[in-house]
Amino acid sequence: LVVLPPISTFDLHGERVWRQEHQELRQRLRRHHIEVVELTERFREVQTGEGEVLRRQDGFLRVIDQEQGTVWLEVADRGDFLPQAVLDLFESDADVREALFFDDGHPDERGYDLFARVIADRVAPRF
Repeated sequence: LVVLPPISTFDLHGERVWRQEHQELRQRLRRHHIEVVELTERFREVQTGEGEVLRRQDGFLRVIDQEQGTVWLEVADRGDFLPQAVLDLFESDADVREALFFDDGHPDERGYDLFARVIADRVAPRF
């Protein structure tokens, strides 16, 4: 079993490539009968309607509050690097966070709990 950690919407490079990388890895390991568990989709399901997300659209990056639908910040999209303005927003207001992450890429307590439950569900039937 190979576990791929969840990709935050604030991880611009990861957000751009995670689906393709997951598919490639799954194809490579399938011949060895190794299952790949990708956590991004499960995290995204749980995050729906909660916390902030980063969205790319029309050449801009928008930090959106999913609960209220408001845009906290809109900046020009300059590629795979998170603009300083987004990092500054995190620092200036502790309430601006992606659900299940404590920063722009690492799960918080609830995130690790979900991580553990998904893995336990996958390995429990084998024992």
